[in-house]
Amino acid sequence: MRFHRSRTWYFEPLAFVAVVLAFVWLGLLLRRDVSSGLPAGLPVKIVVQEATALLVAAAGALILGLRLLVARRFRFVVDDQGLTIHTSRVVADFRWPAVESVVVDDFRVVVVLAGGGQPREVLALSEVSETTEEVADAFARYAGARFTDARARP
Repeated sequence: MRFHRSRTWYFEPLAFVAVVLAFVWLGLLLRRDVSSGLPAGLPVKIVVQEATALLVAAAGALILGLRLLVARRFRFVVDDQGLTIHTSRVVADFRWPAVESVVVDDFRVVVVLAGGGQPREVLALSEVSETTEEVADAFARYAGARFTDARARP
């Protein structure tokens, strides 16, 4: 089963950029020429506050662009062979014989490798669009006895 990246993560930086750009645009349009009292319109001299707002908007756009690039590298597959993980935090292929256990709780997926490996968080459930139930079902189907369901029950 292939898990898909959650689509909600990009709204926050996009909203930030949009708000900053709206304020910059509004400030430029409403700015008045002191000598004549008429709206200056565009183009106008950029003052310190407007330059700062433009820099903040540019930084927000850069952050959004970088997040989009990182999001393109998301791949999380659970199948009868094992786990294939390509995220911004983890790039690994775990075959089932190399995995001692897989634990799914309410927030994450943790893998423990055979031979006394340290527990390793491989996925935050907020990163995927599938429900916690769908993730747990996929691991129950493919991981078999290695799977532990540690979700809180109501």
